[in-house]
Amino acid sequence: MSLGGTQACSQGYIDTIGRVNAKGAVVVVAAGNSGGNAVGSPANCPGALGVAGLRHVGDKVGYSDLGPEITIAAPAGNCVNTGAARPASIRS
Repeated sequence: MSLGGTQACSQGYIDTIGRVNAKGAVVVVAAGNSGGNAVGSPANCPGALGVAGLRHVGDKVGYSDLGPEITIAAPAGNCVNTGAARPASIRS
């Protein structure tokens, strides 16, 4: 999932992630896109697997949040303006 907010993990998220984990599934959540701030909710919830975004060269993309709740990192998209005749695209 790529959703979230800046607040602490809510009881609703804690309960839901706990139920999902109890069924044997993993909840994978983006760390947040606030430019290096603290990891957002629900990535900061117990049982969630927080993911930071990486640039194509392997370092953190500027907009990805970062903190001890991060479990893994993965390629993140970068908006690229491909010219007036072509719309912006996402690349990693």
